[in-house]
Amino acid sequence: MESKHEIGPEGENMDTQKTSETERKKLLQGSERRTALFLIGLIVMIAVACAATAEMSVDNFFMIANWRAFQRHGFYITDPLSMHHTFRCSLEKWLSCALVYGIYETAGLAGMRVMLFVLTVLIAFLQYRLCCYTSGNRDMSLVFTVFMIGTMTPFLQFRPQVFTIVILLLETLCLEHWIRERRVRYLIVLPLLSFLEMQFHSTIWPCFFMVFAAYLADTELVSGRPEFHFKDKLPMAAAAAACFGTLFCNPYGAWSVFYIFRSYGDADMNSCIMELARPTYMDVTMLIWLVLMVLALLFENRKMPLRYLLLFIGFFAFSCTAVRNEIFLCALAGFVPCFLLREKKLHFGINLMLLLPLLLIVFCAGSEQSRGKEPDELETMTSLFDELKDHGIADGSDIYCDFNTGSYAEYFGFHPYIDGRAEVFLKKVNGEQDLFSEYVRHGNGEIYYRDFLDRYDFACLVVNSDMEPAFYQELLHAPEIEVLFTNREYTVFLEKRK
Repeated sequence: MESKHEIGPEGENMDTQKTSETERKKLLQGSERRTALFLIGLIVMIAVACAATAEMSVDNFFMIANWRAFQRHGFYITDPLSMHHTFRCSLEKWLSCALVYGIYETAGLAGMRVMLFVLTVLIAFLQYRLCCYTSGNRDMSLVFTVFMIGTMTPFLQFRPQVFTIVILLLETLCLEHWIRERRVRYLIVLPLLSFLEMQFHSTIWPCFFMVFAAYLADTELVSGRPEFHFKDKLPMAAAAAACFGTLFCNPYGAWSVFYIFRSYGDADMNSCIMELARPTYMDVTMLIWLVLMVLALLFENRKMPLRYLLLFIGFFAFSCTAVRNEIFLCALAGFVPCFLLREKKLHFGINLMLLLPLLLIVFCAGSEQSRGKEPDELETMTSLFDELKDHGIADGSDIYCDFNTGSYAEYFGFHPYIDGRAEVFLKKVNGEQDLFSEYVRHGNGEIYYRDFLDRYDFACLVVNSDMEPAFYQELLHAPEIEVLFTNREYTVFLEKRK
């Protein structure tokens, strides 16, 4: 006979507990998947919002004008764009200019937006890979990728900085792989990256070596004493030397390498150009990353490699030098607090996927508002220079305008007094004259308008009353000057014929 075993209350409780535990695990796994999908969706949404609301800026039209000049003159050594044709200058960031020109001429604004979307997604992917490789925590890596790409949003435009960010992230990943795996292939890639950096954005190459410096200075504590491991650093030092050598492989050689040391630090430039201003202590982007780092250190009192701390401090200090440098802190600093919080688990009790459509609207609206007035500005400039031609001011004429308008003037075929390349108008760069200082002084009324006009032979003067109120008032009341026409905030003046 078969014996029947009765299941007692204890057995039933054990089966119930096993079932409950299995269900909890399934629910937790489902929640983790939904959380990961939500964060990935958030990253894609930020990329879509950035690309969909991006517009061509004055810098982009200047880059296009630069590449047109290259097509006529090759890698020029004197200025073909402004009216000062004897000023020494060079085509810096030539590869960025070529790319912007090619995409805009071929596919217009839509093509530029697609490029920005692809680059933003690539940046986010590299940030996630860096966070995940260093921390081993996928959920926290996604969270900090959202933070990084989110705080970068105001800076994600059609500018060479985005190429630099991609290069710096690849460099950091290669060095991190080298530290952990000791495979030479990761060092071989680095000279190629430094070469590309010099072609895309030659004036920011020191950032490439800031990353190198953090890894070369890394030390390890053994029995409470720091050990440098000098021999282990030799391959990395050799790679750094090779990278520095490739900087000189550019159309202008040493001139471009040392261009950065001649082109920055002018007091007039720093006071007139907003993006060169230093961030204040209440700057939101800087505060976000400082607070995140402090909280990570407080909640997780863990040891971390010295190189991570040096990277964070280095790029935080670099961001303090100018507002436009904050993008480098946002792009590269996030993996450090992520590493500190690597043991944390992420779990949301609700399905956040339902919030994605609402967040997409919010991101697009916020991004649109923060981008400014580029479409209106382009419309104004097109109307202004078309009307200028209608009044008989021919292409190629020497005209006066401010440095922002000057870049548009070059795009539309004129030779302005000054343009957006402020550093070209410094004597230590052009070798002839401190024109930027003159521009600031006469705009403020420190130079008498007649003394200024007698120095040059302008076909006309395009004056923005908001940017140069003193100069505008002088011309408006000058008996020998007449108004040719007014176009929105611009007034075009002409000297009366004698």
